[in-house]
Amino acid sequence: MLIAVACTDEKPFDTTDPTLPVRLNPGEQAVTLTLGGMGKAATAKSEAGILSRADNKIIETEAVVNTLDIYCFVNLAQDGNDATAKADYTLERMYKYAPGGNGNDFTLVPDADGYRAAIGVPKDDTRRRTFLLKANQIAAGSVTYTAVPVSGADRTSATTYAAALNETSATLPGNTNLACPLLMSARVTRTVITGAGEYIDDPVFTQEDLAKGISARMIRRVARIDISNPVTTGFTVTGIKAAGNPSVPLFIDDFSGYMQQDYPEITLSNAAAIPAAIYLYPVSGDSDNAEITLSGTYAGNPVTLGITTKILPNTRYTIAVRNDGSNLHLNITVAPWNDGGTIDTPDIAGTLNSEHHLATTSTLY
Repeated sequence: MLIAVACTDEKPFDTTDPTLPVRLNPGEQAVTLTLGGMGKAATAKSEAGILSRADNKIIETEAVVNTLDIYCFVNLAQDGNDATAKADYTLERMYKYAPGGNGNDFTLVPDADGYRAAIGVPKDDTRRRTFLLKANQIAAGSVTYTAVPVSGADRTSATTYAAALNETSATLPGNTNLACPLLMSARVTRTVITGAGEYIDDPVFTQEDLAKGISARMIRRVARIDISNPVTTGFTVTGIKAAGNPSVPLFIDDFSGYMQQDYPEITLSNAAAIPAAIYLYPVSGDSDNAEITLSGTYAGNPVTLGITTKILPNTRYTIAVRNDGSNLHLNITVAPWNDGGTIDTPDIAGTLNSEHHLATTSTLY
């Protein structure tokens, strides 16, 4: 198994656990971190953490974590007093990883359906902490992060947890399509039982909780659009384009109210199944829809087929070309990204994202 360790003279890697080297500050202990949610049958392939997949639905590059930022918030408010709510926690430390990067705070090791790592936290500090993760962010978002250690006398500049939760990605340039590696994020939580006997996801960790390790399920903040076009339709696909959101919130799931923009057309080679024809930021809301258009030919004539739909992150949508003998049209099905075997996975729109409704009207232009 390959483990990439950056060379630096600042702080040596602690190798108490040789499989998870971590850079520790004085007075810190290592906390293990498990990242899941990216697929099945992960195996080490390169320093960049590219994973191989046993199924034919997860494309290798869709599981790549090229960069990873971890944000640790502590229960101290900006005025230096104990925070009375999670929203008032302030940023204590940022951990950075990039393949081969100097000054990496940790390494990533491919494992199961994701990765393992370790980070350093204060060893004898009883304060509570909470964590946010971002992967593959290629441009700064709407929040500028400032970390202040617990020992810092002035915390007024420290980023609050509430501010971080409201971060939005940078706006996608108008002449650009989304591409791998894909933007991902996660809130680190643990499962607890309430006094009423209910299981909930709690994002707050005590020192004792951290000693057991932490885990997070990475969520791709994009949707993947596949195309199914059986040869019996007689339609030849030549391209796809879309209009949708130019940015996306990283940690909350409100995808409404964004100014939509056109994604440039992508030229495609015709096939019965075209996985990952385009990636889109999520679109949902009472009056918000993504507009997806296929271009091609039918009976030698240029044809454009269009469909509108609401889409959610970390979800795979298949646009199917249909020909009932008198009408060439599109419909759309939805499936989880990491489950099922092929592009023809049955539609589970009624069970996946139960509050999500598809607008499946199509138009022949």
